[in-house]
Amino acid sequence: MLIHMKKTRLLLFLLATALLASCQKDPTEGSPTPVKAEFRGTAVFQASDSSQEAFSLMWEPDVDRIGLFTLTDGRPDQSNVYYAAFSSAAGTTEFVSPSPLKSIEWDPNAATCDIYAYYPYRLSHSDMKAIPVAIPARQNGRPDSNASIKKSVTLYAAAQKVPSSGDPVELDFSSPAGIVELQLSSSVPITGVQTIRLRADAGVTLAYDGGTLDLTNGAVTLDPQIKPSNSVELALDEPAMIYRTPVSFYLLVNPTAGGLTLDLELDYGSD
Repeated sequence: MLIHMKKTRLLLFLLATALLASCQKDPTEGSPTPVKAEFRGTAVFQASDSSQEAFSLMWEPDVDRIGLFTLTDGRPDQSNVYYAAFSSAAGTTEFVSPSPLKSIEWDPNAATCDIYAYYPYRLSHSDMKAIPVAIPARQNGRPDSNASIKKSVTLYAAAQKVPSSGDPVELDFSSPAGIVELQLSSSVPITGVQTIRLRADAGVTLAYDGGTLDLTNGAVTLDPQIKPSNSVELALDEPAMIYRTPVSFYLLVNPTAGGLTLDLELDYGSD
């Protein structure tokens, strides 16, 4: 009889526990469905002293990635979340999150959000006010092609007070580097051109390593321990010839060199 009573009490206890659980409110009931953030980006380089477009940089789908930081009510929210290029049309690239679990969601309790983005994405970048940046003193490329620019350029964009409505966020990317296009021609053939070099006066910074970029204002801080360079050179992937028809070459430079007179040097053949 004692054993029967214990079983009865145990059964009643389990039944009471089940009833209690069934009466508790489902915490997901009435919760708003999270709204995923969407992004579109453009990177257009303008010709100096002109509104004329020099060229647009387009990202390669499933290859190029941007990193994103968000601030809600001035407080850091999400840090270094990456989105991948998905599709491009009319100069604009759409970016999507490769994983729904890692995508940025709008805070339903916040009216607006600040977005800061950079390219190319790096897993190690954790401080949006100190993104590593450099303008290499030695660059590589091909004649009449700006494709190599994307290998060395850093881009950044900001979208502040973005409404938490779920509409795609437009990101207009800029670069802390400038781009020089050299259009070279010659009255006599110059064959076997291997290196093109731009040189400024001593003390002028054309290239640097160890800089940091503040995404919130675009300011670049140079490492005082690393000496900058007053020259940049383009090492060609294969020897080129310069003759009557102009050939274009592209180099990244420090934009503070704008308006300065630079010396041009060519390494060709044994000269």
